Amino acid sequence: MVALVLGLALLAGCGGSDEPSPAAGPATSTTADTTSTTIDPTSTTQAPSTASSTPTPPATVPTTAAPDPEAEVKAAYLQIMDAYFSRLQHPDPADPEIAANHTGASLEAVKRRTAALQQQGAVDRFTANGPPIPKITQVEVRGDGATVTSCIINDVIVVRAKDDYVLNGNIESQEYESTLAEIGGRWKLSTSALVRKWADEKGCDR
Repeated sequence: MVALVLGLALLAGCGGSDEPSPAAGPATSTTADTTSTTIDPTSTTQAPSTASSTPTPPATVPTTAAPDPEAEVKAAYLQIMDAYFSRLQHPDPADPEIAANHTGASLEAVKRRTAALQQQGAVDRFTANGPPIPKITQVEVRGDGATVTSCIINDVIVVRAKDDYVLNGNIESQEYESTLAEIGGRWKLSTSALVRKWADEKGCDR
């Protein structure tokens, strides 16, 4: 399997809750004075109330979950990689989603890879496993930049589009260190360096 060609920089936030209605106080009860049948409207003295009441508890103050930068970066990285692999089934270097997900060296690398496939009349095909899903092993966020270490079992098959002739069917376990940059409120992949690879599908935990 051809090693994933990127050259990138990484990372990525959320949350809200509904305010509950204040709880109603318990119902009050009154006891009628069975010894009196009239009320003197001229009287300025009021009889003591026999009703009992319980103060209404204060409304619960809603809390907003604090942003989790690491979770945002993980979600952004996984979305970017899924889009990358899916896009190469129909390679188009003019696809605006490339610039939406990539920046810097990664943007240029993805455009070159996509253009090369298109020129060769080649496309990526997935096995029964579907698109590779990176296993993220480490995330470090520093302001608007982040670093992600991941392992990808790359079993994508490169075929000639017109007849599905297999051009590359190698399987590799690939460990990457990638960087992301937050630009305009969106995490984009900036660089992606292949650290290690093995010609099998056993993963990177070795």
